[in-house]
Amino acid sequence: MAQDLAQRTGSKLHVHAARDREEVEFCLAVFGRRPIERLSEIDVIGKHLVIAHGMLATDHELTLLGKGQSAVAHSAIECLNILNSVPNVRLMRELGITVGLGCDNAVNDMFSAMRGAWILHTATRGIQGYDPEILDAGTILEMATRDASVLLGLDRHIGSLEPGKRADFVLLDGSGPHLRPSLDLLPELVRYACRGDVRDVVVDGRILVDNQRLCTLDLDEVQEKAQMAVHRLGPIAAKGRYR
Repeated sequence: MAQDLAQRTGSKLHVHAARDREEVEFCLAVFGRRPIERLSEIDVIGKHLVIAHGMLATDHELTLLGKGQSAVAHSAIECLNILNSVPNVRLMRELGITVGLGCDNAVNDMFSAMRGAWILHTATRGIQGYDPEILDAGTILEMATRDASVLLGLDRHIGSLEPGKRADFVLLDGSGPHLRPSLDLLPELVRYACRGDVRDVVVDGRILVDNQRLCTLDLDEVQEKAQMAVHRLGPIAAKGRYR
């Protein structure tokens, strides 16, 4: 089985679960269990398991994941895209679940994902409980960097800037009016910085973006091929279940 292979190779098992109402209804009808309860029943939950989304997970299901020291990839903007639910990320973290921040689709760069997480959780549980720090900027940045690397099992190599790890970092141009004047840099970066502020990108010591110039891709060629793919795939996607 997949979890046996993951355990033998020290890899991660990535499963979309508790994302869709149809999925929950199917599992209840066929197995008599909710999705994450079913994963527990077949002994899949453990340190190697990464749940994508978990939007509709109950407190009981989250407790199962916490006891198994599993992880959740949280894509805040996807919660809005599919109109299902906003997961209780604070409870996840309190239960010992590693929560990494994800993009889930091409339009969500990590800056929009961080801002989306801040807005989503503040607008729901934050306002409800009058807790403006329901997910503070430091926590959100950790979810996008260090915790995400732990979730992937790559924290020995990436996720933070320190000796012995790969040199992965971005440099931002902070001169834009939306970032000035600066009073408290961390929340300002999480809430207001954007992809347009990225000046340089270095991955494993290799410069991929130099002064906002792509060094490894022909952008015009990529955009042309992407546009062709959109015209080809658009009619297929239009037949999706939400139409």
